[in-house]
Amino acid sequence: MKYKWVPRSVADAAFDGIEGVAAPVASVLARRGFNASEARAFMDSRWNNLSPWRSLPGAEEAATAVAAAIHAGEGILVHGDFDADGITAVATSVRVLRALGARVDWHIPCRFNEGYGIGETGVRKAIDEGFGLFMTVDCGISAVDPVLLLAEAGVKTVITDHHLPGSSVPAACATVDPELSDDAGAPWRRLSGAGVALAVLRGVAELLGSPDIPELEPDLCAIGTACDVVDLVGDNRLILRRGMEILRSLPSPGILALLRKAGLSSDRIRTRDLSFVIGPRLNSAGRVSHADLAVKLLLTVDTDEAQILAGELEGCNDRRRELDSGVFTEARKMAGEGPCVVLGSDSWHPGVLGIAASRLVDELSIPVVLVSFNGAEGRGSARSVDGVPIHGLLQEALQEGLLLRCGGHSVAAGLSVLREKFDAFRSFMMERTGAAGEGEVMKPLLYIDGRLLGTECNMQTMRGIRLLEPFGPGNPEPVWIARNAFLVTRDLVGRGKHLKMTFQIDGVTGNAIGFNMAKRSAEFDRPVDLAFLLREDSFRGSDSVQMELLDVRPSAGPGS
Repeated sequence: MKYKWVPRSVADAAFDGIEGVAAPVASVLARRGFNASEARAFMDSRWNNLSPWRSLPGAEEAATAVAAAIHAGEGILVHGDFDADGITAVATSVRVLRALGARVDWHIPCRFNEGYGIGETGVRKAIDEGFGLFMTVDCGISAVDPVLLLAEAGVKTVITDHHLPGSSVPAACATVDPELSDDAGAPWRRLSGAGVALAVLRGVAELLGSPDIPELEPDLCAIGTACDVVDLVGDNRLILRRGMEILRSLPSPGILALLRKAGLSSDRIRTRDLSFVIGPRLNSAGRVSHADLAVKLLLTVDTDEAQILAGELEGCNDRRRELDSGVFTEARKMAGEGPCVVLGSDSWHPGVLGIAASRLVDELSIPVVLVSFNGAEGRGSARSVDGVPIHGLLQEALQEGLLLRCGGHSVAAGLSVLREKFDAFRSFMMERTGAAGEGEVMKPLLYIDGRLLGTECNMQTMRGIRLLEPFGPGNPEPVWIARNAFLVTRDLVGRGKHLKMTFQIDGVTGNAIGFNMAKRSAEFDRPVDLAFLLREDSFRGSDSVQMELLDVRPSAGPGS
Protein backbone atom coordinates (compact mmCIF):
# COMPACT_ATOMS: atom_id res chain seq x y z
CA MET A 1 0.00 0.00 0.00
CA LYS A 2 1.23 3.45 -0.92
CA TYR A 3 -1.02 5.17 1.61
CA LYS A 4 -2.36 4.66 5.08
CA TRP A 5 -6.11 4.32 4.51
CA VAL A 6 -8.16 6.33 6.99
CA PRO A 7 -11.98 6.23 6.92
CA ARG A 8 -13.70 9.55 7.41
CA SER A 9 -15.61 9.68 10.66
CA VAL A 10 -19.18 8.43 10.62
CA ALA A 11 -21.68 11.27 10.93
CA ASP A 12 -23.32 11.76 14.34
CA ALA A 13 -26.72 12.07 12.70
CA ALA A 14 -26.94 11.02 9.07
CA PHE A 15 -29.89 12.36 7.11
CA ASP A 16 -32.20 10.25 5.00
CA GLY A 17 -31.06 11.78 1.74
CA ILE A 18 -31.49 14.70 -0.64
CA GLU A 19 -33.93 14.64 -3.49
CA GLY A 20 -32.16 14.05 -6.78
CA VAL A 21 -28.82 13.13 -5.15
CA ALA A 22 -27.46 9.58 -5.19
CA ALA A 23 -27.46 7.95 -1.77
CA PRO A 24 -23.64 7.44 -1.61
CA VAL A 25 -23.11 11.16 -2.31
CA ALA A 26 -25.59 12.15 0.38
CA SER A 27 -23.65 9.87 2.71
CA VAL A 28 -20.43 11.73 1.87
CA LEU A 29 -22.04 15.03 2.91
CA ALA A 30 -23.22 13.46 6.15
CA ARG A 31 -19.75 12.10 6.89
CA ARG A 32 -18.33 15.58 6.35
CA GLY A 33 -20.57 16.99 9.04
CA PHE A 34 -23.48 18.44 7.07
CA ASN A 35 -27.09 18.11 8.12
CA ALA A 36 -29.72 18.09 5.37
CA SER A 37 -30.26 21.86 5.24
CA GLU A 38 -26.52 22.56 5.33
CA ALA A 39 -25.95 20.07 2.53
CA ARG A 40 -28.54 21.78 0.32
CA ALA A 41 -26.96 25.16 1.06
CA PHE A 42 -23.52 23.78 0.24
CA MET A 43 -24.66 22.62 -3.17
CA ASP A 44 -26.34 26.00 -3.85
CA SER A 45 -23.27 27.74 -5.27
CA ARG A 46 -24.91 30.80 -6.83
CA TRP A 47 -22.62 33.82 -7.17
CA ASN A 48 -25.07 36.11 -5.35
CA ASN A 49 -24.56 34.00 -2.21
CA LEU A 50 -21.08 35.55 -1.83
CA SER A 51 -20.77 37.14 1.60
CA PRO A 52 -21.10 40.97 1.80
CA TRP A 53 -17.74 42.64 1.34
CA ARG A 54 -18.25 44.68 4.50
CA SER A 55 -18.36 41.49 6.57
CA LEU A 56 -14.60 41.02 6.08
CA PRO A 57 -12.93 42.87 8.97
CA GLY A 58 -11.07 45.95 7.80
CA ALA A 59 -12.56 45.88 4.29
CA GLU A 60 -14.70 48.99 4.82
CA GLU A 61 -11.74 51.05 6.02
CA ALA A 62 -9.58 49.78 3.16
CA ALA A 63 -12.21 50.38 0.48
CA THR A 64 -12.85 53.87 1.83
CA ALA A 65 -9.14 54.74 1.72
CA VAL A 66 -8.74 53.46 -1.87
CA ALA A 67 -11.92 55.20 -3.05
CA ALA A 68 -10.74 58.45 -1.45
CA ALA A 69 -7.40 58.20 -3.23
CA ILE A 70 -9.15 57.71 -6.59
CA HIS A 71 -11.51 60.61 -5.89
CA ALA A 72 -8.56 62.86 -4.98
CA GLY A 73 -6.60 61.87 -8.11
CA GLU A 74 -3.78 60.28 -6.11
CA GLY A 75 -1.68 57.60 -7.77
CA ILE A 76 -2.02 54.06 -6.44
CA LEU A 77 0.83 51.55 -6.48
CA VAL A 78 -0.30 47.94 -6.16
CA HIS A 79 2.41 45.75 -4.62
CA GLY A 80 2.06 41.98 -4.97
CA ASP A 81 3.86 38.67 -4.83
CA PHE A 82 5.45 36.68 -7.66
CA ASP A 83 3.35 33.51 -7.37
CA ALA A 84 0.07 32.79 -9.19
CA ASP A 85 -2.05 34.09 -6.32
CA GLY A 86 -0.07 37.32 -6.12
CA ILE A 87 0.04 37.75 -9.90
CA THR A 88 -3.72 37.33 -10.29
CA ALA A 89 -4.33 39.61 -7.31
CA VAL A 90 -2.20 42.32 -8.92
CA ALA A 91 -3.85 41.92 -12.33
CA THR A 92 -7.34 41.97 -10.83
CA SER A 93 -6.55 45.07 -8.78
CA VAL A 94 -5.01 46.98 -11.66
CA ARG A 95 -7.86 45.98 -13.97
CA VAL A 96 -10.57 47.13 -11.55
CA LEU A 97 -8.82 50.31 -10.43
CA ARG A 98 -8.21 51.36 -14.03
CA ALA A 99 -11.89 50.78 -14.81
CA LEU A 100 -12.75 53.03 -11.87
CA GLY A 101 -10.57 55.83 -13.23
CA ALA A 102 -7.54 55.44 -10.99
CA ARG A 103 -3.97 56.30 -11.92
CA VAL A 104 -2.45 52.98 -11.05
CA ASP A 105 0.76 51.02 -11.52
CA TRP A 106 2.11 47.85 -9.94
CA HIS A 107 5.30 46.46 -8.49
CA ILE A 108 6.18 42.82 -7.99
CA PRO A 109 9.63 42.17 -6.53
CA CYS A 110 12.23 40.23 -8.45
CA ARG A 111 12.67 36.86 -6.76
CA PHE A 112 16.44 36.96 -7.26
CA ASN A 113 17.30 40.56 -6.39
CA GLU A 114 14.60 41.52 -3.92
CA GLY A 115 13.10 38.34 -2.53
CA TYR A 116 9.64 37.89 -1.07
CA GLY A 117 7.67 40.73 0.47
CA ILE A 118 7.92 44.50 0.52
CA GLY A 119 11.49 45.62 0.06
CA GLU A 120 13.45 48.78 -0.57
CA THR A 121 12.78 48.82 -4.33
CA GLY A 122 9.01 48.84 -3.97
CA VAL A 123 9.10 51.47 -1.23
CA ARG A 124 11.43 53.71 -3.24
CA LYS A 125 9.22 53.43 -6.32
CA ALA A 126 6.17 54.55 -4.35
CA ILE A 127 8.02 57.50 -2.84
CA ASP A 128 10.10 58.62 -5.83
CA GLU A 129 7.23 58.39 -8.34
CA GLY A 130 4.80 60.28 -6.14
CA PHE A 131 2.18 57.64 -5.38
CA GLY A 132 -0.22 58.71 -2.66
CA LEU A 133 -1.42 55.21 -1.78
CA PHE A 134 0.46 51.94 -1.50
CA MET A 135 -1.89 48.94 -1.73
CA THR A 136 -0.52 45.47 -0.98
CA VAL A 137 -2.08 42.28 -2.30
CA ASP A 138 -1.13 38.80 -1.10
CA CYS A 139 1.62 40.30 1.07
CA GLY A 140 2.37 43.02 3.59
CA ILE A 141 1.12 41.65 6.91
CA SER A 142 4.71 41.42 8.21
CA ALA A 143 6.02 44.64 6.59
CA VAL A 144 6.28 46.70 9.77
CA ASP A 145 9.37 48.72 8.82
CA PRO A 146 8.47 49.36 5.15
CA VAL A 147 5.04 50.69 6.13
CA LEU A 148 6.70 52.99 8.64
CA LEU A 149 9.07 54.31 5.95
CA LEU A 150 6.15 54.94 3.61
CA ALA A 151 4.24 56.79 6.31
CA GLU A 152 7.24 59.00 7.08
CA ALA A 153 7.32 59.92 3.38
CA GLY A 154 3.61 60.76 3.37
CA VAL A 155 2.45 57.65 1.53
CA LYS A 156 -0.63 55.89 2.95
CA THR A 157 -0.68 52.11 3.01
CA VAL A 158 -3.59 49.70 2.65
CA ILE A 159 -2.69 46.08 3.38
CA THR A 160 -4.66 43.18 1.91
CA ASP A 161 -3.15 39.82 2.73
CA HIS A 162 -4.05 36.33 3.91
CA HIS A 163 -0.80 35.15 5.46
CA LEU A 164 -0.09 34.61 9.13
CA PRO A 165 1.05 37.81 10.89
CA GLY A 166 4.25 38.12 12.85
CA SER A 167 4.59 39.37 16.41
CA SER A 168 3.28 42.82 15.40
CA VAL A 169 1.07 44.21 12.65
CA PRO A 170 2.18 47.16 10.46
CA ALA A 171 0.66 50.54 11.29
CA ALA A 172 -1.19 50.91 7.96
CA CYS A 173 -4.21 53.13 7.49
CA ALA A 174 -6.23 49.95 6.87
CA THR A 175 -5.40 46.26 7.17
CA VAL A 176 -7.43 43.36 5.81
CA ASP A 177 -6.27 39.84 6.64
CA PRO A 178 -8.61 36.97 7.58
CA GLU A 179 -5.80 35.53 9.71
CA LEU A 180 -6.34 38.40 12.15
CA SER A 181 -9.84 37.12 12.89
CA ASP A 182 -10.86 34.52 15.45
CA ASP A 183 -14.00 33.68 13.46
CA ALA A 184 -12.94 30.28 12.14
CA GLY A 185 -16.30 29.58 10.51
CA ALA A 186 -16.74 32.79 8.52
CA PRO A 187 -17.22 32.25 4.75
CA TRP A 188 -14.30 34.62 4.05
CA ARG A 189 -11.95 32.97 6.59
CA ARG A 190 -9.88 31.00 4.05
CA LEU A 191 -9.74 33.50 1.18
CA SER A 192 -6.67 33.56 -1.06
CA GLY A 193 -4.69 36.76 -1.47
CA ALA A 194 -6.60 37.46 -4.69
CA GLY A 195 -9.87 36.76 -2.87
CA VAL A 196 -9.10 39.27 -0.12
CA ALA A 197 -8.17 41.90 -2.70
CA LEU A 198 -11.38 41.23 -4.62
CA ALA A 199 -13.50 41.82 -1.51
CA VAL A 200 -11.89 45.23 -1.01
CA LEU A 201 -12.24 46.08 -4.71
CA ARG A 202 -15.94 45.22 -4.60
CA GLY A 203 -16.22 47.78 -1.82
CA VAL A 204 -14.30 50.41 -3.76
CA ALA A 205 -16.53 49.94 -6.80
CA GLU A 206 -19.69 50.20 -4.69
CA LEU A 207 -18.50 53.34 -2.89
CA LEU A 208 -17.74 54.94 -6.27
CA GLY A 209 -21.15 53.99 -7.66
CA SER A 210 -20.00 51.21 -10.04
CA PRO A 211 -20.74 47.92 -8.25
CA ASP A 212 -21.47 45.93 -11.42
CA ILE A 213 -18.44 46.60 -13.62
CA PRO A 214 -17.39 43.45 -15.53
CA GLU A 215 -13.80 43.85 -14.34
CA LEU A 216 -14.98 42.58 -10.94
CA GLU A 217 -15.68 39.11 -12.33
CA PRO A 218 -13.53 36.54 -10.47
CA ASP A 219 -11.97 34.81 -13.49
CA LEU A 220 -8.42 35.70 -12.52
CA CYS A 221 -9.21 35.44 -8.83
CA ALA A 222 -10.37 31.85 -9.41
CA ILE A 223 -6.91 31.00 -10.73
CA GLY A 224 -5.25 32.44 -7.63
CA THR A 225 -7.73 30.60 -5.42
CA ALA A 226 -7.08 27.25 -7.08
CA CYS A 227 -3.30 27.67 -7.17
CA ASP A 228 -2.80 28.85 -3.59
CA VAL A 229 -4.21 25.63 -2.12
CA VAL A 230 -6.75 27.39 0.10
CA ASP A 231 -9.77 25.56 1.48
CA LEU A 232 -12.57 25.43 -1.10
CA VAL A 233 -15.34 26.27 1.30
CA GLY A 234 -17.44 29.39 1.82
CA ASP A 235 -16.54 32.28 -0.47
CA ASN A 236 -13.65 30.39 -2.07
CA ARG A 237 -16.06 27.81 -3.43
CA LEU A 238 -18.31 30.49 -4.94
CA ILE A 239 -15.36 32.42 -6.40
CA LEU A 240 -13.97 29.31 -8.07
CA ARG A 241 -17.31 28.17 -9.50
CA ARG A 242 -18.15 31.62 -10.89
CA GLY A 243 -14.60 32.13 -12.15
CA MET A 244 -14.70 28.83 -14.00
CA GLU A 245 -17.94 29.90 -15.72
CA ILE A 246 -16.24 33.06 -17.02
CA LEU A 247 -13.03 31.27 -18.02
CA ARG A 248 -15.05 28.75 -20.04
CA SER A 249 -17.46 31.18 -21.68
CA LEU A 250 -15.59 34.48 -22.00
CA PRO A 251 -11.84 34.12 -21.34
CA SER A 252 -9.65 37.19 -21.68
CA PRO A 253 -7.25 37.37 -24.66
CA GLY A 254 -4.33 36.53 -22.38
CA ILE A 255 -5.95 33.46 -20.84
CA LEU A 256 -7.17 32.28 -24.23
CA ALA A 257 -3.66 32.56 -25.70
CA LEU A 258 -2.21 30.75 -22.70
CA LEU A 259 -4.70 27.90 -23.04
CA ARG A 260 -3.98 27.53 -26.75
CA LYS A 261 -0.24 27.28 -26.08
CA ALA A 262 -1.02 24.51 -23.61
CA GLY A 263 -3.26 22.72 -26.11
CA LEU A 264 -6.49 23.28 -24.16
CA SER A 265 -9.90 24.49 -25.25
CA SER A 266 -11.43 27.13 -22.96
CA ASP A 267 -14.89 25.56 -22.97
CA ARG A 268 -13.52 22.27 -21.62
CA ILE A 269 -11.10 23.38 -18.93
CA ARG A 270 -11.44 21.90 -15.46
CA THR A 271 -10.52 23.17 -12.03
CA ARG A 272 -7.39 21.01 -12.01
CA ASP A 273 -6.24 22.80 -15.20
CA LEU A 274 -6.00 26.02 -13.22
CA SER A 275 -3.66 24.36 -10.73
CA PHE A 276 -1.61 22.20 -13.09
CA VAL A 277 -1.65 24.05 -16.44
CA ILE A 278 -2.37 27.77 -16.06
CA GLY A 279 -0.87 28.26 -12.60
CA PRO A 280 2.56 26.76 -13.32
CA ARG A 281 2.86 28.87 -16.46
CA LEU A 282 2.05 32.07 -14.56
CA ASN A 283 4.45 31.05 -11.80
CA SER A 284 7.23 30.31 -14.27
CA ALA A 285 7.65 34.00 -15.11
CA GLY A 286 8.67 34.86 -11.56
CA ARG A 287 10.73 31.70 -11.22
CA VAL A 288 13.06 32.17 -14.19
CA SER A 289 12.44 35.75 -15.36
CA HIS A 290 10.10 38.37 -13.86
CA ALA A 291 6.44 38.10 -12.88
CA ASP A 292 5.66 41.32 -14.77
CA LEU A 293 5.47 39.20 -17.93
CA ALA A 294 2.52 37.23 -16.50
CA VAL A 295 0.74 40.37 -15.28
CA LYS A 296 1.04 41.98 -18.71
CA LEU A 297 -0.41 38.84 -20.31
CA LEU A 298 -3.42 38.85 -17.97
CA LEU A 299 -4.07 42.57 -18.55
CA THR A 300 -3.69 42.80 -22.31
CA VAL A 301 -6.80 43.22 -24.46
CA ASP A 302 -4.87 42.88 -27.71
CA THR A 303 -4.98 39.37 -29.21
CA ASP A 304 -1.70 39.77 -31.12
CA GLU A 305 0.14 40.97 -28.02
CA ALA A 306 -1.43 38.12 -26.06
CA GLN A 307 -0.01 35.56 -28.49
CA ILE A 308 3.48 37.06 -28.20
CA LEU A 309 3.39 37.22 -24.39
CA ALA A 310 1.95 33.70 -24.12
CA GLY A 311 4.80 32.44 -26.28
CA GLU A 312 7.35 34.10 -24.00
CA LEU A 313 5.63 32.62 -20.97
CA GLU A 314 5.66 29.16 -22.55
CA GLY A 315 9.41 29.55 -23.00
CA CYS A 316 9.73 30.42 -19.30
CA ASN A 317 7.74 27.32 -18.42
CA ASP A 318 9.97 25.09 -20.57
CA ARG A 319 13.02 26.53 -18.84
CA ARG A 320 11.36 26.06 -15.44
CA ARG A 321 10.73 22.38 -16.19
CA GLU A 322 14.35 21.87 -17.16
CA LEU A 323 15.67 23.54 -14.00
CA ASP A 324 13.16 21.78 -11.77
CA SER A 325 14.14 18.39 -13.14
CA GLY A 326 17.79 19.08 -12.43
CA VAL A 327 17.21 20.19 -8.83
CA PHE A 328 14.85 17.30 -8.11
CA THR A 329 17.22 14.68 -9.50
CA GLU A 330 20.20 15.98 -7.55
CA ALA A 331 18.25 16.48 -4.32
CA ARG A 332 16.77 12.99 -4.55
CA LYS A 333 20.25 11.51 -4.74
CA MET A 334 21.39 13.60 -1.75
CA ALA A 335 18.40 12.77 0.45
CA GLY A 336 19.27 10.34 3.21
CA GLU A 337 17.34 8.64 5.98
CA GLY A 338 15.49 10.60 8.60
CA PRO A 339 12.20 12.28 9.47
CA CYS A 340 12.79 15.13 7.02
CA VAL A 341 15.05 16.33 4.21
CA VAL A 342 17.02 19.57 4.61
CA LEU A 343 19.47 20.21 1.76
CA GLY A 344 21.39 23.15 0.33
CA SER A 345 23.44 23.86 -2.79
CA ASP A 346 25.27 26.72 -4.48
CA SER A 347 24.17 25.53 -7.92
CA TRP A 348 20.39 25.24 -7.53
CA HIS A 349 18.17 27.80 -9.22
CA PRO A 350 16.16 29.48 -6.42
CA GLY A 351 13.09 29.86 -8.61
CA VAL A 352 12.27 26.14 -8.77
CA LEU A 353 13.03 25.02 -5.22
CA GLY A 354 9.36 24.93 -4.21
CA ILE A 355 8.41 22.72 -7.13
CA ALA A 356 11.28 20.31 -6.52
CA ALA A 357 10.50 20.22 -2.80
CA SER A 358 6.85 19.38 -3.53
CA ARG A 359 7.88 16.53 -5.81
CA LEU A 360 10.16 15.15 -3.10
CA VAL A 361 7.35 15.35 -0.53
CA ASP A 362 5.09 13.43 -2.92
CA GLU A 363 7.71 10.71 -3.30
CA LEU A 364 9.12 10.52 0.24
CA SER A 365 6.09 11.57 2.31
CA ILE A 366 8.21 13.62 4.72
CA PRO A 367 8.86 17.38 5.08
CA VAL A 368 11.45 18.83 2.69
CA VAL A 369 13.49 22.04 2.83
CA LEU A 370 15.68 23.03 -0.11
CA VAL A 371 17.99 26.03 0.02
CA SER A 372 19.96 27.80 -2.72
CA PHE A 373 23.06 29.63 -1.46
CA ASN A 374 24.54 32.77 -2.94
CA GLY A 375 27.51 33.76 -0.87
CA ALA A 376 26.87 33.86 2.87
CA GLU A 377 23.08 33.72 2.60
CA GLY A 378 20.67 31.14 1.24
CA ARG A 379 17.03 31.36 0.23
CA GLY A 380 14.85 28.31 0.34
CA SER A 381 11.45 26.68 0.10
CA ALA A 382 9.86 24.27 2.52
CA ARG A 383 7.04 21.80 1.87
CA SER A 384 5.40 19.43 4.33
CA VAL A 385 2.85 16.67 4.90
CA ASP A 386 -0.39 16.61 6.86
CA GLY A 387 0.33 16.67 10.57
CA VAL A 388 3.66 18.50 10.38
CA PRO A 389 2.99 22.28 10.17
CA ILE A 390 6.14 23.55 8.49
CA HIS A 391 5.41 27.25 9.04
CA GLY A 392 5.25 26.74 12.79
CA LEU A 393 8.56 24.88 12.80
CA LEU A 394 10.23 27.64 10.80
CA GLN A 395 8.85 30.25 13.19
CA GLU A 396 10.45 28.33 16.05
CA ALA A 397 13.75 28.23 14.16
CA LEU A 398 13.49 31.98 13.58
CA GLN A 399 12.98 32.58 17.30
CA GLU A 400 16.00 30.39 18.00
CA GLY A 401 18.10 32.63 15.77
CA LEU A 402 18.64 29.95 13.13
CA LEU A 403 16.86 31.81 10.30
CA LEU A 404 16.92 35.36 8.99
CA ARG A 405 13.26 35.36 7.96
CA CYS A 406 10.41 33.04 7.02
CA GLY A 407 6.77 33.14 5.96
CA GLY A 408 4.03 31.06 4.44
CA HIS A 409 1.42 28.45 5.34
CA SER A 410 1.25 25.21 7.31
CA VAL A 411 2.43 23.00 4.42
CA ALA A 412 4.33 25.52 2.24
CA ALA A 413 6.74 28.24 3.30
CA GLY A 414 9.80 30.24 2.32
CA LEU A 415 12.89 31.08 4.34
CA SER A 416 16.29 32.77 4.38
CA VAL A 417 19.24 31.34 6.30
CA LEU A 418 22.92 32.15 6.79
CA ARG A 419 25.32 29.51 5.54
CA GLU A 420 27.02 29.38 8.93
CA LYS A 421 23.70 28.53 10.62
CA PHE A 422 22.56 25.92 8.09
CA ASP A 423 23.91 22.82 9.84
CA ALA A 424 22.34 23.91 13.11
CA PHE A 425 19.08 24.58 11.31
CA ARG A 426 19.17 21.10 9.76
CA SER A 427 19.72 19.52 13.17
CA PHE A 428 16.86 21.56 14.59
CA MET A 429 14.50 20.38 11.84
CA MET A 430 15.54 16.75 12.22
CA GLU A 431 14.85 16.90 15.94
CA ARG A 432 11.49 18.68 15.64
CA THR A 433 10.10 16.61 12.76
CA GLY A 434 11.24 13.42 14.46
CA ALA A 435 9.23 14.45 17.51
CA ALA A 436 6.24 15.32 15.34
CA GLY A 437 6.28 11.87 13.78
CA GLU A 438 6.95 10.18 17.15
CA GLY A 439 9.78 8.25 15.56
CA GLU A 440 7.47 6.46 13.10
CA VAL A 441 7.96 6.22 9.37
CA MET A 442 5.39 8.67 8.03
CA LYS A 443 3.10 7.48 5.28
CA PRO A 444 0.70 9.83 3.50
CA LEU A 445 -2.91 9.50 4.54
CA LEU A 446 -5.68 8.57 2.14
CA TYR A 447 -9.09 9.46 3.52
CA ILE A 448 -11.86 7.11 2.41
CA ASP A 449 -15.29 8.72 2.07
CA GLY A 450 -17.34 5.58 1.73
CA ARG A 451 -17.97 2.33 -0.03
CA LEU A 452 -19.39 2.05 -3.53
CA LEU A 453 -21.03 -1.18 -4.56
CA GLY A 454 -20.49 -2.33 -8.11
CA THR A 455 -24.10 -1.39 -8.89
CA GLU A 456 -23.47 2.17 -7.63
CA CYS A 457 -20.55 2.88 -9.96
CA ASN A 458 -22.78 4.59 -12.49
CA MET A 459 -23.72 7.96 -13.98
CA GLN A 460 -26.33 8.66 -11.31
CA THR A 461 -23.59 8.65 -8.68
CA MET A 462 -21.34 10.62 -11.05
CA ARG A 463 -23.97 13.35 -11.44
CA GLY A 464 -24.26 13.59 -7.68
CA ILE A 465 -20.50 13.94 -7.32
CA ARG A 466 -20.55 16.86 -9.76
CA LEU A 467 -22.84 18.76 -7.40
CA LEU A 468 -20.02 18.80 -4.84
CA GLU A 469 -17.54 20.53 -7.17
CA PRO A 470 -15.18 22.34 -7.24
CA PHE A 471 -12.83 20.03 -5.39
CA GLY A 472 -9.66 20.91 -3.56
CA PRO A 473 -8.39 21.51 -0.01
CA GLY A 474 -11.27 21.67 2.43
CA ASN A 475 -13.55 19.99 -0.11
CA PRO A 476 -11.64 17.00 -1.47
CA GLU A 477 -13.02 14.86 -4.24
CA PRO A 478 -14.68 11.79 -2.70
CA VAL A 479 -12.43 8.75 -2.47
CA TRP A 480 -14.33 5.48 -2.60
CA ILE A 481 -13.53 1.93 -1.62
CA ALA A 482 -14.65 -1.19 -3.49
CA ARG A 483 -14.16 -4.35 -1.46
CA ASN A 484 -13.21 -7.86 -2.59
CA ALA A 485 -12.68 -6.98 -6.25
CA PHE A 486 -11.57 -9.71 -8.67
CA LEU A 487 -9.41 -8.86 -11.70
CA VAL A 488 -10.98 -9.89 -15.02
CA THR A 489 -8.77 -8.24 -17.67
CA ARG A 490 -5.52 -6.29 -17.56
CA ASP A 491 -3.66 -4.37 -20.28
CA LEU A 492 -0.61 -2.14 -20.29
CA VAL A 493 -1.25 1.29 -21.82
CA GLY A 494 0.56 4.62 -22.00
CA ARG A 495 3.86 3.16 -23.20
CA GLY A 496 3.68 0.48 -20.58
CA LYS A 497 3.34 2.79 -17.57
CA HIS A 498 -0.39 2.45 -16.81
CA LEU A 499 -2.80 -0.42 -16.25
CA LYS A 500 -6.20 -0.60 -17.95
CA MET A 501 -8.32 -3.17 -16.12
CA THR A 502 -11.77 -4.59 -15.55
CA PHE A 503 -12.92 -6.01 -12.21
CA GLN A 504 -15.79 -8.11 -10.96
CA ILE A 505 -17.25 -6.20 -7.98
CA ASP A 506 -20.41 -7.39 -6.21
CA GLY A 507 -21.35 -9.36 -9.29
CA VAL A 508 -20.95 -6.37 -11.64
CA THR A 509 -18.11 -5.71 -14.08
CA GLY A 510 -16.42 -2.33 -13.65
CA ASN A 511 -13.72 -0.55 -15.63
CA ALA A 512 -10.60 0.92 -14.01
CA ILE A 513 -7.42 2.79 -14.89
CA GLY A 514 -4.32 2.69 -12.71
CA PHE A 515 -1.96 5.49 -13.68
CA ASN A 516 1.72 4.64 -13.14
CA MET A 517 0.69 1.30 -11.63
CA ALA A 518 2.34 -1.01 -14.14
CA LYS A 519 5.01 -1.96 -11.59
CA ARG A 520 2.26 -2.98 -9.16
CA SER A 521 0.58 -5.37 -11.56
CA ALA A 522 1.26 -8.45 -9.42
CA GLU A 523 -0.75 -6.97 -6.54
CA PHE A 524 -3.94 -7.56 -8.51
CA ASP A 525 -3.41 -11.33 -8.78
CA ARG A 526 -5.58 -11.95 -5.72
CA PRO A 527 -8.86 -10.42 -4.43
CA VAL A 528 -8.19 -6.78 -3.55
CA ASP A 529 -9.78 -3.68 -2.08
CA LEU A 530 -9.62 -0.68 -4.40
CA ALA A 531 -9.38 2.98 -3.37
CA PHE A 532 -10.48 5.14 -6.27
CA LEU A 533 -12.06 8.25 -7.73
CA LEU A 534 -15.13 7.78 -9.90
CA ARG A 535 -14.68 9.36 -13.34
CA GLU A 536 -16.53 9.61 -16.61
CA ASP A 537 -15.03 7.21 -19.15
CA SER A 538 -14.60 9.39 -22.22
CA PHE A 539 -13.42 6.42 -24.31
CA ARG A 540 -16.62 4.45 -23.78
CA GLY A 541 -19.19 7.22 -24.20
CA SER A 542 -20.86 9.87 -22.09
CA ASP A 543 -22.92 7.37 -20.07
CA SER A 544 -19.97 5.27 -18.89
CA VAL A 545 -17.84 5.59 -15.79
CA GLN A 546 -14.54 4.12 -14.67
CA MET A 547 -12.55 3.91 -11.46
CA GLU A 548 -9.34 5.93 -11.32
CA LEU A 549 -7.29 3.90 -8.88
CA LEU A 550 -5.34 5.63 -6.14
CA ASP A 551 -4.21 2.58 -4.18
CA VAL A 552 -4.81 -1.14 -3.72
CA ARG A 553 -4.53 -3.55 -0.80
CA PRO A 554 -5.18 -7.27 -0.29
CA SER A 555 -8.81 -7.94 0.54
CA ALA A 556 -9.72 -9.46 3.87
CA GLY A 557 -12.63 -11.28 2.28
CA PRO A 558 -16.29 -10.73 1.42
CA GLY A 559 -17.25 -9.47 4.86
CA SER A 560 -14.33 -7.07 5.24
